[in-house]
Amino acid sequence: MGFHVRTRLRVGPFRFTLSQAGMGVSTGIPGLRARMGPRGNVVRMGLCVALRDRAARAVVVMYDVTDDAARRFDHLVSSITDLRRAHGFWLITASGAITSTYQFKVNAGAANLLHRMNASARLTGPRILVTNVAVPTLTAGSLSVHFLPDRVLFRDGRHVADLTYQHLQAGVEHARFIETGPVPHDGTVVDSTWRYVNVKGGPDRRFKNNARLPILLYGRLVLRSHSGLNLVWDASQAPLVHAVANALHQSIAARPPVITP
Repeated sequence: MGFHVRTRLRVGPFRFTLSQAGMGVSTGIPGLRARMGPRGNVVRMGLCVALRDRAARAVVVMYDVTDDAARRFDHLVSSITDLRRAHGFWLITASGAITSTYQFKVNAGAANLLHRMNASARLTGPRILVTNVAVPTLTAGSLSVHFLPDRVLFRDGRHVADLTYQHLQAGVEHARFIETGPVPHDGTVVDSTWRYVNVKGGPDRRFKNNARLPILLYGRLVLRSHSGLNLVWDASQAPLVHAVANALHQSIAARPPVITP
């Protein structure tokens, strides 16, 4: 596999080993030596063995991902790795339509008001999860989205939920954004407007120091589900967002994994 894979993990006194025959677990606690051999416990794509080590407060998940499933996941890992190059990456936390002429004038002629927070892309999963594969993750504040080979984990504070790729919807689009803050160095400026505008879109002469604001073209990734999930992420480089969406579409379109007993 092209993505980072470890065949051995250690959690507290336990050691986990993944081989072609399956997974083995051993412990070397003084006075006690136990081992679970791999035979009869082969791990296939879509079937993960999760063992809770209460002493270490961790869940251990070992994956054996091969063939098309490996290529799809490698594509996802690579695309989110590339997303880290974007100088600007945000989670949209709220959106509201402009409904009055006054709001239009004092908000640079925008059609919608957005609230956002800085976000980041990384390759580390939640602390409670110990796994042998890289975990591409999108995070902002207390919210994080972790992409595993067979499912997606959503964590908001102490609340955790999971969703298979077949129940995830990934949309991508270009978004014009009036930038009132620092302009990302890699952003694409497509137009400009005024901080205060008149009804025709020109500068409102009644306001002094009426700054000219750039309009940038960002890439927008939307993650939705029928269960009510609705997450919107903007990035300063649209092609990077398109690559992530394309990788997700491949996982979404794939057949659900077959669990081999």
